[in-house]
Amino acid sequence: ELFERQTNWQERNSIVLYQKHWHKGVVGIVASRMVDRYYRPSIILTESNGQIVGSARSIKGINIHAALHYCSDLLTNFGGHQHAAGLKMHAENLPAFNCLELFFLWCEDYSHAHHTSCRQSSHLRRSEY
Repeated sequence: ELFERQTNWQERNSIVLYQKHWHKGVVGIVASRMVDRYYRPSIILTESNGQIVGSARSIKGINIHAALHYCSDLLTNFGGHQHAAGLKMHAENLPAFNCLELFFLWCEDYSHAHHTSCRQSSHLRRSEY
């Protein structure tokens, strides 16, 4: 129902959703389904043991691990690979966690300035730029 109420998924570069009551065992499945349905990198977040936890899934050509690395200053832990990842953060960092959209915006600027693509890079950090 939450997904259906949102009507502008196709206008976004990515999808990041949080609901406190979701079971952490299903967030990966939901992230995969969002990618299948809308073809956007997706991060689905919930709360577990006082922390925000989530699962990320990506699309061809977008390194989701690089995007999380870019925002690693907001995370307490993350891991995975270019197509899928898991993450944890303190609840107070959730309002600032628009990681994917920031990554895409920064990536466009970086790519124009350096005449190269940054979407596959795994060493970039938001706090360094």
